[in-house]
Amino acid sequence: MEHLYNDVERTPKGEINSTCVAVRDYTPQRQNRGYMEDMMTFKEGDKFCILHNSNEFGLWLARSKSTNRKGWIPSSYVMPETEW
Repeated sequence: MEHLYNDVERTPKGEINSTCVAVRDYTPQRQNRGYMEDMMTFKEGDKFCILHNSNEFGLWLARSKSTNRKGWIPSSYVMPETEW
């Protein structure tokens, strides 16, 4: 799956102008790291606005379009909405 690193543009607000769709369900498994408490659970088809995509662990900061909640999502579980 192609990542969005080369396709995104930052808006003046600092948000990345990109919408992604979950390609499969995700539930965080390990809660022993600090960032894991900020991981989002989601279902296939959920849509996200990507806020930051440069985490070295392949995690992206995103805002859910349905709940407006912000949290980390694994980049390998999403794809650009235009490819969905």
